[in-house]
Amino acid sequence: MHPIIDLGLIQLKTWGLMNSLALGVALVGASHEARYRRVDPRVLLRMWPWVIASGVLGAHLYWWAAAAEGERSLGAFFRVIEGTAIQGGMIGGVLAALVFLRRRGLSVLGHLDVLAPGGALAHGIMRLGCFAAGCCYGKPTALPWGIAFSHPFSDAPRGVPLHPAQLYEAALDILLAGLLHRAVKDEKLPVGAVFWRYIGGYGVIRFVVQFFRDDDAGHLLWGLAHSQYMALAMLLLSCALLKRPLGRFPEIKNQ
Repeated sequence: MHPIIDLGLIQLKTWGLMNSLALGVALVGASHEARYRRVDPRVLLRMWPWVIASGVLGAHLYWWAAAAEGERSLGAFFRVIEGTAIQGGMIGGVLAALVFLRRRGLSVLGHLDVLAPGGALAHGIMRLGCFAAGCCYGKPTALPWGIAFSHPFSDAPRGVPLHPAQLYEAALDILLAGLLHRAVKDEKLPVGAVFWRYIGGYGVIRFVVQFFRDDDAGHLLWGLAHSQYMALAMLLLSCALLKRPLGRFPEIKNQ
C-alpha cells in the first residue's frame, strides 16, 4: 500500500491519482457505450465538467453530513477534497446530468444508461485508490488474506490484519461494470433499465461490503451504517422503477 508516490521534487497522493484516472475511464467508457444507444459522445464531453464538479461537491457534502461529530467542523466543510463519499458523488453527478440534459431537451435516462458501465468501473478504480491510501478500511480478521497496513501516512490502523474491504468492493464493482456493459448492448431492454440496474447493483454491493468495513465504527444507527440505509434506498428505488413497462420509458432522441 503506497498512499504517497515520491517523485523527488514532488509527492503525489495515490488516492487522488486513482480518482482522476477513474473519472477519465468513466468518460471514455461512456463514449464507447454511446454507439449502442444512439447517444452523441460530444454531448457527454460537454456535460462531463459539470458532472465532475457536482459529483465532487455532492461527495463532500454527503461525507460532511454523515461524519462523526468531531470531524464535522467548519474547516472540514471547506476542505472539499479531504472528505468524500462515493454515494454522495453519485447523487451530485446524476443531478448535474439531469439539469444539463433537461435544459437541452435530451433523453436523461438514455444518457445515464451509457454512463452506467463506466461509472461502475470508476467505482472499482476509486476503491483501489482507497486501498492504497488505507481509507475505507476493513474490520480486523484472522483470515489468511487479511492485510496489515504499515505506511505511516496510511489512514487505516497499522500493524493489524484487516479485511481488504476496498478490494472486495473493487472486484464486485468491476464485475457489475461487465454486466452493465452487456446490458447496454441488449436492444430489448427499455431506456433507463441499465441505469437502474447500476443503482440497484451498487446498492447491493455497498450494503454487503459495509459489513466488512470498520471506518464507521462508533456512529452506527441500529447496527447499520448510514451508507447501508442509502444503499437500501437505492435498491428499493431501482426495483420499483425497473418494474415500469417498456412503453413508459421515453425514446432516445437522435442527436
